[in-house]
Amino acid sequence: MARSPTAARSETAYVEIKIRMREPLRRQIEDAARRGEVSMNAEMIDRLEKSFRRETEFGGPLTAALLKQFAAFATYTAETTTSGFEGEGADMWIGDREAFNTVADHWIRELEEMRANLAPVNETDWNDYGRLRMLMAKAEDEGEKDYLRRIAKDQSQKADLNPILQREYALLAKGGRQ
Repeated sequence: MARSPTAARSETAYVEIKIRMREPLRRQIEDAARRGEVSMNAEMIDRLEKSFRRETEFGGPLTAALLKQFAAFATYTAETTTSGFEGEGADMWIGDREAFNTVADHWIRELEEMRANLAPVNETDWNDYGRLRMLMAKAEDEGEKDYLRRIAKDQSQKADLNPILQREYALLAKGGRQ
């Protein structure tokens, strides 16, 4: 008999999952597991856990996306403008004054543009969001959770709300950020 997807499991329970992947990826996992002297299962779990930690590593998904964008520009700059600097890789721009200034100026312009377009967040809106997030974390039955997700969805669609809060409410509405 198949287990219901909403049935509660213990946080310490081990579950078996069958996955399909292409052979080159399986080989990469096998090679990494061999190098680390662990099982393929342990290697896959470690990599999955790291991928989830990376989502909040830099403060949240919006900050991480911005920093990733900045890193991409720095890499592009290193590949196209560095001259006379000894070294390799995406960090070359750091040792090249011209490239460094190009990257820094770009980042400053991007941040200034973001600041100019960002609606202010008032304290009441942040407090309301925090209360709803806390209620969702404490909700025990599915009916209550669904009701709170609908509230979060409604809030995410308010035109006068700061875009950052709109996205945070949208994440709550989808069941994330609890």
